[in-house]
Parts: sequence; structure tokens; C-alpha cells
Amino acid sequence: MAPRALVLDLDGTVWDSYPWLARVVGGGRGNAEREALAGLRDSVPVARLLDRAGVTRSRFRRICAEAQDFEPYPGVRETLAALHRSGVPLGVVTNLPDWVAAPMLDCLDLRSYFDSFVPFSRNRPAKPHPAPIEASLAELDVQAGPRVWYVGDAESDAEAADRAGVSFAWASYGYGALLPKDCAVALSAFPEVLDL
Repeated sequence: MAPRALVLDLDGTVWDSYPWLARVVGGGRGNAEREALAGLRDSVPVARLLDRAGVTRSRFRRICAEAQDFEPYPGVRETLAALHRSGVPLGVVTNLPDWVAAPMLDCLDLRSYFDSFVPFSRNRPAKPHPAPIEASLAELDVQAGPRVWYVGDAESDAEAADRAGVSFAWASYGYGALLPKDCAVALSAFPEVLDL
């Protein structure tokens, strides 16, 4: 039975952006790149790192538009296309701000697959609060329930899904090292969302 709707995290679920973002922040300086990568792995917000490096919003959009070395995880494009063809409502809920997430989605030509896009906003609590997932479901016109899935790689994703009343699938290939509690399914690769 196909999912009634599928909502996705981005970092560690759709793509591994840390090495690419570290190169953007580091600007070709090895030490700066290593420091940026360590900061990302320690949960320093990417917007803060970009700001500290002097990467403006307009410059980041240009970098994304010209990027040749940023790719999603294997099978993401094909899987999203298959889900889109089958009519499964698709959404994105991310703690990345719009000015970071939207150009990255556009860079990979993935944005058109999603009927809902809920980035971080100062007007709404971030995950693990359920509000972002609830906002996405409202945009998708879907009621929470066990056939609605949120896919993410972190404990905060699992907690947000549980609090929003949807099933959680853990992207074990992502950044989270430990199986979160309240996990219904562990995915070893992105295309396995087709089996939810």
C-alpha cells in the first residue's frame, strides 16, 4: 500500500551537503574548509557559517546556480519522479532557512517534485516541534495518520514526527548514528521510501 503522503528532511536524507557547504564556506582554503566541516558536524547552523564567511544570500544563490559538484544521494531523482508519477503528495520540512534550502533544491532541479516546502522560519518553532510537519500537511491538504510518513536522519526528526502524529522512517545512511526511538522503519538507501 502506497503512503498517503511523504514529507522529507533534506540534509542527511535527500543529500549530504556538508562537504559541499564546507567548500563554499572555506572558499578553497583547506583549513577553513576543515573547520567548516567540523562546525557542520557539530550542528553549527549553516546560515551562521555562511554569514561568518561573508557569503551573502545573493552570492549563495549564484554559487548554487553554477554548482557542478553538488549531488543528491543515489536514486533520489528517480525515486522522486516515480512518487510524483504515482500521485503521492510530497513535501519538504527542513531546519534550513529558505535562502539556503531553496537555491539548493533548485540547483539539483528537485523543487518541482514537492507540493509543500516548509523551511525554518523565525515565526514558527523548529523541529523537534511538530509545527513544521503540521504546516506541511496543511499545505498538502492531508490529515496526519499512520500512512503519512516523515523521513529524516535525526532524533529531532523522529520526535517531530511522533508529536505530529505521523509515521517516521529513519534515513540510516544520513548523519544520525543511532536508531531514534519511535522509528517505524529504518532505510538503508533513499529509494526504499518506495516501499513505505
